[in-house]
Amino acid sequence: MKMLIVEDEVAAARRLQKMLQAVEPAGEVLAVCDSIVSSEEWFTKNQQPDLIFMDIQLADGLSFDIFSRVQISAPVIFTTAYDEYALRAFKVNSIDYLLKPVDNNALVAAMNKYRNFHANESSMGNLNSIAHAVLQRGNVYRSRFLVAKGHRWIPVSIEDVAWFISEEKHVSLVTKDNHKHLLDVTLEQLDEQLDPQKFIRANRQFIISDSCVKSMENGFNGKLHLTIAPQPEEQVTVSREKAGEFRKWLGK
Repeated sequence: MKMLIVEDEVAAARRLQKMLQAVEPAGEVLAVCDSIVSSEEWFTKNQQPDLIFMDIQLADGLSFDIFSRVQISAPVIFTTAYDEYALRAFKVNSIDYLLKPVDNNALVAAMNKYRNFHANESSMGNLNSIAHAVLQRGNVYRSRFLVAKGHRWIPVSIEDVAWFISEEKHVSLVTKDNHKHLLDVTLEQLDEQLDPQKFIRANRQFIISDSCVKSMENGFNGKLHLTIAPQPEEQVTVSREKAGEFRKWLGK
């Protein structure tokens, strides 16, 4: 079995290689790619491996972006420190989803799933059962963010977030007590990570929580003007095209 590892943490890659040597002694790790760019380059120059182990959060973005750049037909076992990407993982070639640090028993189970999948590639039953199991765990959507505060990193619960803002190509979250933290993520990525029952994309610049909306009023040409707390410097406006959807969302 020929395998590829996509992982930007050197220690995690080495640990996974050692575990694979014990679990799959006849297997061969062809390479370790540490970024989206290096993965794209590897796939353009090499044949598909039998199996891919892929971390989700890489230094230059989410590994899901690799699938939009190159054709990947090999099955994937995702590894990540968080499980908020579960649904998105099963939209691509995933056969399992392992949380870091990877447990040996979980790895053995994942390899068994790969063998079952490989024995019957025409069936999607395995993928559906895995996705169902992940959904049953709950916690599909993002539950917290790790933000920098001076020389420290602190967790911010999603329950404490009022809104997100994109300004000058940077995205920040603002807490309900009006603290602002820079994030290494785009609003488009947040759209897929946040619970749509609790958060909505108000416009190109803002994603807001339902709990931060204090009032709304009709504006010119069918737009909605929102009052949210804490109040940003600029007016938060919902377009006429999205006004109906917004009212329905807020009144759910």
